[in-house]
Amino acid sequence: MKTNSFFAKGRALPFSLKPNAEVEQNTPFFRSTIRINSFGYRDVEFNREKAPGTFRVLCLGDSFTFGSGLELEQTYPKQLETLLRERLPGRMIEVINAGFASGDTADAAYLYLKNEGMALNPDFVFLGFLPRGDIDELMERDAARCQFDADGLPTRIRAKRFDEYFNPKQAQPHIQVPLRFRITRGLRDAMPWWDKFLTVLDTRFPILRKRASVGHDWLPGMSRVFQTGAYSPEMTRAWAYFEKLMVATRDLCAAQGARFTLMVIPSNFQCGASYWSELGRGVDAGVYEAARPQAVAREIAARHHIDFLDLLPSFRAHPDVRLFFPIDGHINADGSRVAADTMAARVMSFIPAEAAR
Repeated sequence: MKTNSFFAKGRALPFSLKPNAEVEQNTPFFRSTIRINSFGYRDVEFNREKAPGTFRVLCLGDSFTFGSGLELEQTYPKQLETLLRERLPGRMIEVINAGFASGDTADAAYLYLKNEGMALNPDFVFLGFLPRGDIDELMERDAARCQFDADGLPTRIRAKRFDEYFNPKQAQPHIQVPLRFRITRGLRDAMPWWDKFLTVLDTRFPILRKRASVGHDWLPGMSRVFQTGAYSPEMTRAWAYFEKLMVATRDLCAAQGARFTLMVIPSNFQCGASYWSELGRGVDAGVYEAARPQAVAREIAARHHIDFLDLLPSFRAHPDVRLFFPIDGHINADGSRVAADTMAARVMSFIPAEAAR
């Protein structure tokens, strides 16, 4: 069913994916076809009931997991599926892409798992966590937007304004490029300066920044997680909420014998010193620490014995390969391959050698 949007209003979550929707994503940076299956996942059709002997991996996350700008087979969940089938010949392997189906924040992922995800009986659950966006969103959680249980865990999350992010007239959320920047695709690699320009506007002229926005929240609007020194009380509360969510998510998985891995997805400006230094021009680079959110997440995982996977070293190991779409900032097919390789190695490390034969 071809439509202008693959989003629908959610019940417990801020949004859901429209079953059987088909959308053509066409931006100055990429073109792709999005197809949603009958269950509301960006994936092929699958049986909710796991077949005997099947090893099932469930990937939670936002648009990076969903695969904005990519064909389905290029997304990291499906590349992971291919790699695991190669490394585990003879075994039934399923990797389900629950990106966006599980919301786009850590609390939505927890709620999705509780209400729906664990019914899929996964053996391995990855949460793709993007600190730049996730923690900033968690700072805005309050009684006006969420309902909580007695333990302070969410039972319902409302969108700020449904049409603010998911305008039915737009196939791709968050990307609203002014006409003067709808240049030919052949020139798109010449545009990284735009990110730096937005950074300067963010810091010195925040009102002008809103008018110049391409729809993404660039530094420093989303950069408070990268600041050195003491976090603000609001940021501290957001990290504490995130920590509570990770413990609850771990427990949900453990109750059914599934392994849970918190996986941190890097932002493009974290993956190269030259790019980070470019962003630092016009702002006080001394107040930013590129890998700080990874360190905080790692400490949380260690405190609660949660398996932790940081993709940043893997991405930094490929300095000569473009792993992100220009301006848009999502990982491209090569970036998804790097993520899938790292994830596959982690999965294989937990499978007994005799079972892998």
